[in-house]
Amino acid sequence: MFTPLRGFFAGLLLAVAVVLYRVFVLPWRRATWDLPRAKRTNWFWGNLKEIFDAEPSEQHLKWVSELGGTFVYEVFLGGQRLCTTDPKALTHILMSESYSYPKPDFVRRSLANLLGKGVLFAEGQDHKRQRKIMTPAFAPAHIRALTPVFLEKSRNLADVWRALLRETEGGEKEMNIMPFLSDLTLDIIGLAGFDYDFTALPDPAHPHATRTNVLSRAFADMFAASANPNIFQLISFAFPSLRAFPTRARRVQRESMGVMESVGLELIEKKKADASEAQEAGEKVRAGRSKDLISLLIRANMDPEIKESERMSDDEVLGQITTFMLAGHETTSTAATWTLYALVCKPHVQDKLRAELRAAEVDAEGNVGMDELNGLPYLDKVCKESLRLYSPVPNTIRHSSRADSIPLSKPIPSRTNRAPLQSIPVDANQAIFIPIALLTRSREIWGDDADEFRPERWDDEEVKEREGRGAGPSAGVGIWAGLLVFLAGPRSCIGYRFALVELKAILFTLIRSFEFVLPEDPPKVRKKGGIVMRPQVWGREKEGFRRVFRVLGVWRIANIC
Repeated sequence: MFTPLRGFFAGLLLAVAVVLYRVFVLPWRRATWDLPRAKRTNWFWGNLKEIFDAEPSEQHLKWVSELGGTFVYEVFLGGQRLCTTDPKALTHILMSESYSYPKPDFVRRSLANLLGKGVLFAEGQDHKRQRKIMTPAFAPAHIRALTPVFLEKSRNLADVWRALLRETEGGEKEMNIMPFLSDLTLDIIGLAGFDYDFTALPDPAHPHATRTNVLSRAFADMFAASANPNIFQLISFAFPSLRAFPTRARRVQRESMGVMESVGLELIEKKKADASEAQEAGEKVRAGRSKDLISLLIRANMDPEIKESERMSDDEVLGQITTFMLAGHETTSTAATWTLYALVCKPHVQDKLRAELRAAEVDAEGNVGMDELNGLPYLDKVCKESLRLYSPVPNTIRHSSRADSIPLSKPIPSRTNRAPLQSIPVDANQAIFIPIALLTRSREIWGDDADEFRPERWDDEEVKEREGRGAGPSAGVGIWAGLLVFLAGPRSCIGYRFALVELKAILFTLIRSFEFVLPEDPPKVRKKGGIVMRPQVWGREKEGFRRVFRVLGVWRIANIC
């Protein structure tokens, strides 16, 4: 006779059987069973503990040295991920068969919670449709028109710092620069992205005041709630039903998203009205206005030549607003922070860069054009080297939508010492770890000093040397400089030109105006994973980013203008 107690034990036995099958049987039934494999360290967590305990990609680098560039490792409850650095395999996954390797569902759910359903969330035909409409807004001509915004806001930050320096006796001050850079890039993406003034940076007349409006506060709260997922959140990725449980992080995300959607919808209605006026008055009448990305996107979306079935809905346009905020805000501020940190650690590089920047011709307002910024050779090398060594997003994840055989540029040894494998067999739904940082720090590609910040490695002679041994930019997988930092193929970063010119404008302004120096007793810095890879101080991990950055960011800034 069935009783609740018997039902409970039957369910428990079934759950135990499923776990045992996933952990001890399924790995040997997968298509990847004969690939080199990292040794499981915990039956429940797989290899996740050593991954989370190490800096981003450090454990994967160890596995590469032990197992080679293609291997598998285990995650939660017998789950498995494939990792490969093989360029032909990555080209297959990211470029030639990109839409057969979408983001896993748990990644898309996380993106939807954080960003809404924009281009980073979309897959398949939806992604193709959105990307087609959005691409013209990121054309070089439009980035060129936005470059004055990048420079103007960067000068606003410089004015704030000068005001703070005037309060000191020697014109030097130890300060935490990370919040300033975050406010700067938020102001930039607000104006350049959708003509919205966050006023996140302080007024130079009152440099200690905080000017935060409702939208910037909502975004900051959402980012803080999502930056450090706890164990429960990680488990809920594998068990979607657990996401129904209320948590503080989910409550903050919902409230913040509500604010962002409300403001975003108002912006969309205003931009649609402006676009309608432009259509009535003629394109040329409005050519000098509405240069922000959302205005350009909405105007393209309302083009009479686009079929109704190909247009983006208001919800999809709204998703682009929140996507622009993250993609054009935290990633660039993190890149700027790491670049300044690298320059602080290499004063001679900072001095050489400053000499180039101060020799550049500027107009009466201190402006320089996009083409002039891109024409500064040492600035370009510094940006390439910083993004190579400190990619704000060190990895991403894809999964196979069907069974496939992924080609390899060279054979890999089999786990059972059979004939070398000429390709990687994968089942449907095989998770694949895209190791951006493994490629940007590979000693095989970059030499024994791969972990050193050295912009001169981008000199023509060294680039030609790497090309000669098949490791140069032309052999790399990536949309820019042969690096994977902006990914590759149809899913590559649509705003990479925007991000690069923005970063160069920030460095152009700040390095020309200030000298950045480490404190007398500099802390030991480590990389901390999250939504983006931020700096953190060893021994103070539990203090949180803000308190840590008061220690990390105590660079003495001397005004040299």
